[in-house]
Amino acid sequence: MAEPQSSLEKQFDSFRVQLEQSGTLRDRIRSVVSEIESSTRLIYATLLLVHQSRPHTRYHGDWKSETQTVVSMLTFMYWLETGSLLEHKEAEEKLMLGSDFGLDVED
Repeated sequence: MAEPQSSLEKQFDSFRVQLEQSGTLRDRIRSVVSEIESSTRLIYATLLLVHQSRPHTRYHGDWKSETQTVVSMLTFMYWLETGSLLEHKEAEEKLMLGSDFGLDVED
C-alpha cells in the first residue's frame, strides 16, 4: 500500500505546480516577444530605406539612444532657461551638427 503524502509533501507539490505554470507562462511570453522583435527588425529595416539619402542613417541605431538622451536634456534645460520649446533646427545648431550629420526628426 502506498503511504499517504505528508502535508509537507503536499505543499511542495503545490509549489512545483506553481513553478511549472510560471515556466509555461514565461515560455509563452518569450515566444510572443520573439515574434515582436522579428517584426520590429523588419519594420526598422523598411524604415531605413526612407532615410537612404542620408548616409549616416545606416548606423543610426549605434547612437540613437544617446542622441535622444542628449536632446531630451538639452530641450529640458532650454525650457527651464526660456520657458519655451526648443525647435528642431535650434537643437541641431546647439549640438553643432552639420549637413552630413543631422538630427533626425524622431530623435
